[in-house]
Amino acid sequence: MITYQWTNNSEQTTNAMSALLENAYQNGVQMDGAIVVSTPGYRSGTSTRNLRPGTSASVHRAFLLADGSSPVEFEVSEFIGSSGGVLSTVFDPAELPTAQSAQ
Repeated sequence: MITYQWTNNSEQTTNAMSALLENAYQNGVQMDGAIVVSTPGYRSGTSTRNLRPGTSASVHRAFLLADGSSPVEFEVSEFIGSSGGVLSTVFDPAELPTAQSAQ
């Protein structure tokens, strides 16, 4: 699961899903998105929540790991009218906290 802060810098009300292109890669292969149910701190609808211009909010995304040891590269870019800029970061899954299963 990845959480990042997004600010709507457009002139229209929009959401992250419409404005941004998000990709995660592991071992050079694009990762599949994951559906998360009942995990504390994770809200699946954050990418479709509309924000007025100038407003910021957290966006939560989840992806399926191919393995628990290979680094994950996460990229975010503008979806339409892209300036060509891409923000990226690399995560080492072995260094991240894991979700606790419900008991």
